[in-house]
Amino acid sequence: MFKFSGGDVVKKGHYWNFSTGERIRFEGESILPGGSKDIYLRARSGFLLLVVAPVLGLAYAFFLPAATIAIFAIVAIRKISVILRPSLEAITQESKEKT
Repeated sequence: MFKFSGGDVVKKGHYWNFSTGERIRFEGESILPGGSKDIYLRARSGFLLLVVAPVLGLAYAFFLPAATIAIFAIVAIRKISVILRPSLEAITQESKEKT
C-alpha cells in the first residue's frame, strides 16, 4: 500500500480516505480530491478482498440467525392463521347476522 495526500496525481486503482471512510476508484491517472491534510491509502485488489471478506463473514454470521428466526415466525403465523381462519370467519358471520 502507498500513502497519498489530497491533490496528488495518482494512477489507476482504489484509494481510501480512512478519516472519512470514503473509497475512490480511478480508471486512469487522476487527482485525489481534498487538501494536503486528507490522507489516502492505495489498496490493491487482494488487500480489498482481505479487508472485505471478514466484514462480509461477520454480517453473514450476524444476520443468519436473525433471518432464521424471522422465517420460522412467518411460517408459524401463516400456519396459525390457516387454522384459525374458519373460526374467525364463523365469528364474523355471526356478528353480521346479529346486526
